[in-house]
Amino acid sequence: MEKSPDVFENGKIFAGLNKAVKLIESGKAGKVYLATDADCGISSRINSLCAARGVEVVSRYDRRSLGKHCGISVGCAVAVVLKD
Repeated sequence: MEKSPDVFENGKIFAGLNKAVKLIESGKAGKVYLATDADCGISSRINSLCAARGVEVVSRYDRRSLGKHCGISVGCAVAVVLKD
């Protein structure tokens, strides 16, 4: 597994679809990590929300790797980094 970006290390990231949607809709999301193997319904919902609000979407990790980077023991389809 490649090294985690610093943002994963500093605790400003939240994992999970429901939390991600809330943070994106409230304008608190700075960047969104979307798993490369996320369900296409999740991908399309997140991509559309982010496009409407100008939030960057990064698709670099699969669910298992994204979950590990977030410090959880299960896979994760989407994670949100808060704005500074």
